[in-house]
Amino acid sequence: MKPNTVPKTTTLMFYINPHLESLILTHQAKAKANFNPFPREAMASLRVSCVVALICMVVVSAPMAEAAISCGAVTGAIAPCFAYLKGAPAPSLQCCAGVRRLNGSAQTIADRKAVCNCLKSGAGSVPGLKSGNVAALPGKCGVRLPFAISPSTNCNAISF
Repeated sequence: MKPNTVPKTTTLMFYINPHLESLILTHQAKAKANFNPFPREAMASLRVSCVVALICMVVVSAPMAEAAISCGAVTGAIAPCFAYLKGAPAPSLQCCAGVRRLNGSAQTIADRKAVCNCLKSGAGSVPGLKSGNVAALPGKCGVRLPFAISPSTNCNAISF
């Protein structure tokens, strides 16, 4: 055996009483004797963690229920319209399908305000858009909106 090495199986001696009664266990036997795959403390901790996670999911998802339409969804719906919004003579069929789908998915007042704010923000931040085409897009696709798409639109003042 090499110096400073420990043999793979080491014997441990545990004295149960001073009258030389002893119990000899190997590391492997001791590990098997103390192994419990589901200790009571771990299960209780797991239950508490699951309850806390469930409460967090409910709390975090509650505000999302108010405005389910994100600006990413709005941008995705009108992405086929960018050629028209930048000066093409007419919106494509895919563009109008996206506009109609977006209009149909905005069912609640919170949804409509969210869409309005996303369109307002996009109208002011995307360079090269033709303001006339931006304002005319809903009508060209057969959709009526109670507001004009413009960077100056006040979405909170609109009655939806």
